[in-house]
Amino acid sequence: MIRLKNLLTESTTPDFSAAINDAKSQVQQNMKRAGKDQQEIDSILTLIDKAKSSLEKHYVSTWKNKIPKTTSLSNDDSMPTSQQKVQIMSATKNWIRKVITDVAPSISWSDKWKLKIAWPLADWEDIDRITLRILAGIERSIVGEPWSSELEEDWIQWAVFLYKDHKFVEEMFDILVD
Repeated sequence: MIRLKNLLTESTTPDFSAAINDAKSQVQQNMKRAGKDQQEIDSILTLIDKAKSSLEKHYVSTWKNKIPKTTSLSNDDSMPTSQQKVQIMSATKNWIRKVITDVAPSISWSDKWKLKIAWPLADWEDIDRITLRILAGIERSIVGEPWSSELEEDWIQWAVFLYKDHKFVEEMFDILVD
């Protein structure tokens, strides 16, 4: 029974490799441009890999099993109902919280300190762009894949709008650096 459950879970879990590899490539380029040494770059790439395994680990239990079970959209057939939006955002936030919580202990004290110093200097335009890129990468890992259901594809596209929730982004930052 456990083996069957694992097989079903694995077959419905997205492969986030493309999104993660894109993020790793971007980080590596930016860090090399900033003159960082390979050891520092490798430590960040390891964190990104940890995020990948956490995204996969929590996908079914925290996101897929918590999204609305119907694609019944409101009157104009292009918008989820208010209740569906709440479910989608709640499931997505909980999924991301678990990923960030898994990754946070792996960040060194000095890197957390650097992040705390840099945060007030960043503007929301840059933070929004980074957040959107991450969420869009997650979306691309699900939409159009042969294993994904129409339901998953519909709802992950709405979850991308989470990048506009600055309060949530700040909460995730606080989890990372605490």
